Amino acid sequence: YQPIAEESDEEPFNLETAESFSFAARTDGKLETESTKKNDSSPQIKRNSSYFRSLAAACLLLLSIFATGFSIFSKRVPIPFRQGDKFGYSKWSKQIVIGAKYDAAFPFAEKRAVVKNADKFGFIDHAGREIIPLEYDAAESFADGLAKVAKTIDGRKKFGFINIHGHPIIPLVYEDARSFSEDLAAVKANGKWSVIDREGNQFVPFKYDWIDDFSDGLAAVRIENKYGYIDKSGNPTIAPVFDRAKKFFDSRAPVQKDGKAFFIDKSGNESMPFKYETAESFSEGLAMVTRQGKSGFIDENGAEWIPFQYEDNQSGFSEGLAVVKLGGKYGFIDRSGKTVIPFKYSSAEQIKNNLSLVITDDGKEFYIGNDGTEFYSPAP
Repeated sequence: YQPIAEESDEEPFNLETAESFSFAARTDGKLETESTKKNDSSPQIKRNSSYFRSLAAACLLLLSIFATGFSIFSKRVPIPFRQGDKFGYSKWSKQIVIGAKYDAAFPFAEKRAVVKNADKFGFIDHAGREIIPLEYDAAESFADGLAKVAKTIDGRKKFGFINIHGHPIIPLVYEDARSFSEDLAAVKANGKWSVIDREGNQFVPFKYDWIDDFSDGLAAVRIENKYGYIDKSGNPTIAPVFDRAKKFFDSRAPVQKDGKAFFIDKSGNESMPFKYETAESFSEGLAMVTRQGKSGFIDENGAEWIPFQYEDNQSGFSEGLAVVKLGGKYGFIDRSGKTVIPFKYSSAEQIKNNLSLVITDDGKEFYIGNDGTEFYSPAP
């Protein structure tokens, strides 16, 4: 979730995104592919294969237990709850624990949550204490111990970063910024973008027209209307020759060139011989792609996994669910393509920490849970 008061440079492929709605405009897994070789003439190989299969099964069980435990724990964290035109926080049972008094409220991250009143942003803790005053013109959730904030200085909005205690760690001197990812953040000055570390050290020249978040050790960049990639040392690793580019996941990234989208590896070579109109990054072993105006999901071998029938091309799987559009409405499907949350919202965001921000036809924004629970009720 990116509760920010002003939108930054356009993200690639971001033509019609469900993230275009929000309380305030904002700046912004793996399928198991088993390939086992059996040798029936070797009892020792059979025993080893059985051992490794048992070990893999045990690991999957542990991961499942961990994921279930994390889900249960995360559901204990206060959840943004809408009551009338105000927001507070409730338990998953909808028992209100922090009164509805904010114009906007966002999910907790690192034991802090962004709230907004009278066009000013600040942070509260689980008890509802405003531990960082509502004094900022923009603020994003904490990531890696730092949060992006902005204030108007000399008539212009300036961005910087604070720690969980509200102390400025990186001064508010930038025209724009992205949140930290892999201990690095893109920042903008004099109309160009660079990259800084957590101490504010700059090691990439301010020469790019746009820089994305780092993922898999690389970040997409735009220069002279073409996209390429740089590594965490700022070195260009893939030349800017693409019309669009998105994040790397599992060592591959979707790019677009000459009206076709496809996937490349970290050397910049085409890694999948399939051409699409648009493509999203792989997430949880699947990628959403568009063909003849309809979107569906492919697996890591390029095989169709979920049929091409959806009207939206800006989503991927997150926490086992994907938000998709069908019949003009958004809903959520699981990895089998089964509808989990009905198609009834005019916009919806990806699930994160069991929650999604949605908007209804009458313009109401509120959060829903990954089980379809709507954290909204009319004013009494």
